[in-house]
Amino acid sequence: MRMLKFKRFLLASCLLFLLFFLLVGSSVYFFSVNDFSQWITDQVKQSTGYDVRFENFENRWLEDNRLSFSGVSLYQQDKRVVLINKLDIDIKKLDLWQRQLEISMVHLKGVEVDIKQPLTKNKVVVNSAKNNSSPVVAVGAQSLSWEKLHIDTLKITEFNADVVHQQQHLLLKQAEVEFRDVHIIQQHQLQTIPSSIDVSLQIKSLLFESPEQQVQLDDWQLSLQSNLFQQQGRLTGEIGSVTFNLPSEKSRTSSMNFHNMYFELLLKQQYLRLKEFTLEAFSGHMSMRSEAELAITLFPKPLFKLKQVTVESLQLKDMQLVIPDISGANNRTEVSVDNTEADISLPLENLLLEQLLLTNVNIRSENSELPLRVDRIQLQLNHVPLIRNSDWLRVATLSEQAGSFSLAFALLHWQQSVIEDFSVAGSLTEEDQGLLLLKQLLSEHR
Repeated sequence: MRMLKFKRFLLASCLLFLLFFLLVGSSVYFFSVNDFSQWITDQVKQSTGYDVRFENFENRWLEDNRLSFSGVSLYQQDKRVVLINKLDIDIKKLDLWQRQLEISMVHLKGVEVDIKQPLTKNKVVVNSAKNNSSPVVAVGAQSLSWEKLHIDTLKITEFNADVVHQQQHLLLKQAEVEFRDVHIIQQHQLQTIPSSIDVSLQIKSLLFESPEQQVQLDDWQLSLQSNLFQQQGRLTGEIGSVTFNLPSEKSRTSSMNFHNMYFELLLKQQYLRLKEFTLEAFSGHMSMRSEAELAITLFPKPLFKLKQVTVESLQLKDMQLVIPDISGANNRTEVSVDNTEADISLPLENLLLEQLLLTNVNIRSENSELPLRVDRIQLQLNHVPLIRNSDWLRVATLSEQAGSFSLAFALLHWQQSVIEDFSVAGSLTEEDQGLLLLKQLLSEHR
């Protein structure tokens, strides 16, 4: 429903701006647009339910085909929720006869969003015609009078947002967004689903708070290029730091920090490939490569399903893993678990772990109910199928070609038991001697 309201607001705003351009193109010599600011405000409010105001308009049509607004504000219930300090529109082509508008640049500079209350739900006009399809917004279904509206570049800079809804808080600082090759109207139709996307995003700081958690991301960049109908795309991202704070029953808060995260995702037809994923966490380094085979259906509605996921490589190196003290969680609501087999459909059909490599990983527990310490773990798993035909696999069901493992550690301290300089290797089959030795070791030190 929110998406439908946004589309309606977008369409109405675009059409009003088109009317405004028509007025400017035909009467640029005869009046000042500032004299019509109240009329434009009334038209936008009547069409969308939002009160839009602007302080000043600068007409540079004759010099460089540019229109500039300053002090553009969006009000609801007499409270300002959005402020755009400067809005520049560079016109590339305006054909009133063919009803085509091409814009080379729309630049929104100094955008401030401040929402401390839920916005009022606006009424949506619904097509009530009897047919087999779902109800749709009327303005999105009808043919428009304008044949084309295209924007080469839509840029938002110096974007800040402070949004509070119930007990959730979102704080965004110094963001920049750039959309390229934006088709809003094509062949008299509003483009509700873009055929292609080319967008980049930069954010200095993003904070999300709720009673359950606090997440902060600093210095991150995203870039996305995709073509939905050709099923091709590329997503890259860099994040300077990510911090998760989880409040506990005690005064201390559990915190996790990740640094220098980088990832690159490639989509080609039905294959989604994680070409590279790296990050620094727990004083160590992590890297991963994987590939997924998808089943993609676009009509009558988009549907994605994972057929095969292969983790080609997952490596953890020089990490210091700490199990936090969660003893205070006993007062929380417990979730009952039924150990009987249930018919649960997993979101993927097959999962294969091709390689898992742990090098010099240390584990210690701060939980008194789980007294554990393991030093200098060296673990390698090769070719381990985890899910097959949407069912988790057990060792007893694996074939002789299931895979292999090797495990070594310098010290294992579990309750009163201590094991030093241990190593074992074997295959992941039920009768493998190395695996039987590992099972015996675990059973003796429970």
